[in-house]
Amino acid sequence: MTLEELLRAKPAFHRNASGDPFSWQVSRYVLSFIDTHVREGFRTLEVGAGVSTVLFALKGCTHVSIVPVEEEAVRIKAFCREHGISVERLTFKIDRSDHCLPRLELGDLDLVLIDGAHGFPIPFLDWHYTAERLNVGGLLIIDDTQLWTGHILKMFLMDEPEWQLVADFVPRSVVFRKVKEGCCGKNESAQPYVVHRTLDLLFGTYPEHVEDMRPFLPPDLYRAKEKSLAFLGFRARQLARSAISEVLPGPVKAGLKAGLKAFFGR
Repeated sequence: MTLEELLRAKPAFHRNASGDPFSWQVSRYVLSFIDTHVREGFRTLEVGAGVSTVLFALKGCTHVSIVPVEEEAVRIKAFCREHGISVERLTFKIDRSDHCLPRLELGDLDLVLIDGAHGFPIPFLDWHYTAERLNVGGLLIIDDTQLWTGHILKMFLMDEPEWQLVADFVPRSVVFRKVKEGCCGKNESAQPYVVHRTLDLLFGTYPEHVEDMRPFLPPDLYRAKEKSLAFLGFRARQLARSAISEVLPGPVKAGLKAGLKAFFGR
């Protein structure tokens, strides 16, 4: 069976909210990517299950699928048998990925597909527990990057030097290649995405705490953030308050302070 024949068969391994057969399959772009880049003998892992699981079996992968609904695994194996697709190298772990992955014994992996639960923090945990098991040169596919959790994981990895963007199927999916070890367990100051977003937060919302970060940042990055409009406005307000404080008599300042406290309640 080819990928085209698999798609024409339109298997529905899932159920929608009404209990009717439905397919929550990855996009055709992702399926085509897997079909093109995966070879027989690849060791692959998938958080989730569906048409992609059949494709991994069809390609002759030693494949693990983590899925909490056993009926979906039963339907997938039945479909494979009906169409002459071997399931000997196909293993299902019937569990939630956040429960299963920390204790799952795996060898080195050639490809990981993250397409399970998308609620916070599950996609991040799926990445965390599989990233170090992926070979250097191995592929990571993240599906549903149009959702906030998938989007943040995608943006985070785009800034990490251990990962190289291979394909971006906007807005729904992305593929990365692991180019070196050392991606997990780093402190926040060693993660570019976290550093930049923290600076955006501080300069835009908590400018009075910006100085706390200065010792941990490259000087050029700090200077670039200092030019933001929000921070310039904060500095202008600081200077204005300082100037007014020096000019106004003590009783006037005390009156203004009391009036502001009464108005704002603090």
